[in-house]
Amino acid sequence: MEIVPESSLFTTSLDPNDSRLRPRFRSNISVEDCGYVSPCWRWVGQISQSGYALYHPKIREGSRFGHRMCYEALVGPIPEGPQLDHLCRNRFCINPHHLEPVTCRVNLLRGIGPTAKNAAKTHCPHGHEYANENLRFYKGCRLCRKCAVITTRKQRAKKRLEK
Repeated sequence: MEIVPESSLFTTSLDPNDSRLRPRFRSNISVEDCGYVSPCWRWVGQISQSGYALYHPKIREGSRFGHRMCYEALVGPIPEGPQLDHLCRNRFCINPHHLEPVTCRVNLLRGIGPTAKNAAKTHCPHGHEYANENLRFYKGCRLCRKCAVITTRKQRAKKRLEK
């Protein structure tokens, strides 16, 4: 699924050799076509365990995420609260055109993890639709009422047989 940013944030093209980026930072960028609308700026420097670009601006400072530094340098400050979503789905990409500030929920639902997979489900494992009267929530999870009724009936029947 290809996601394209809704906002027309970028009126000018951005260049990985932009002088607003430090030379040492720029030396860690490799432009590659990864199948998105425009080429990814692949980070060839240090990568975190979770796959994101890591950059150490100064020796005694800790590391920072490269995509955040690039976005701040070329676009502006990241709004308080939102996360930067990689629209190209490549965590190593630092191209600001491929980054969009979104809420945590939107970022999770756009992903490929368990949260996104479960949110995309429209039917329970037994084929009943998760909708209207057949849907209930328990501890933050969606449950199928029809399946709950069937399970309850089976449990009650089993109890009766045990007596």
